[in-house]
Amino acid sequence: LYDSLSSTRKNEAFFYGALENSLISNCKLPKCTYGVILHASSKVTVECCDFSNSESGITIVGGSENVIRGNTVSNCDTGIDLTNTTNNTISENVANNSTGNMYPMNSAAISLRSGADYNIVEHNVVCDCTGVAPISSYYGHHNIIDGNMCARNKYGNYGGYHGIITNNYC
Repeated sequence: LYDSLSSTRKNEAFFYGALENSLISNCKLPKCTYGVILHASSKVTVECCDFSNSESGITIVGGSENVIRGNTVSNCDTGIDLTNTTNNTISENVANNSTGNMYPMNSAAISLRSGADYNIVEHNVVCDCTGVAPISSYYGHHNIIDGNMCARNKYGNYGGYHGIITNNYC
């Protein structure tokens, strides 16, 4: 359990490594290169955290069955980024003012990259993103993007292969 941690200095990352059956909650982490980086992590919940002015708020590489819920990710290049991970749920987050790397299919406020398959992205608010898609599953497979509110963004949502995009407001 990682609860109510905060930092005001420039850090490389709050947490970097593999976790299982863990909770990261109520953390405030501005100005990190990366807020949270999880490698090969399973059944980790990141909830009610605030990540701002960072390259990436939450990054998950490998693992499965993680829950990213109720976080605020603002003024980051990429807000929430998944690669080579399956069966995750990303819900009820607010991601705004993402700038990305000017390639909407590669970097988004919520980005499902290569090998990010069978994930659910639902009920998020993604606004005011410049140069990136609000939600991208460009390289992911069989992802569900449902019920998200995406407003004042330069691009629309990008789908993936054999996935579902439904009931979003853009």
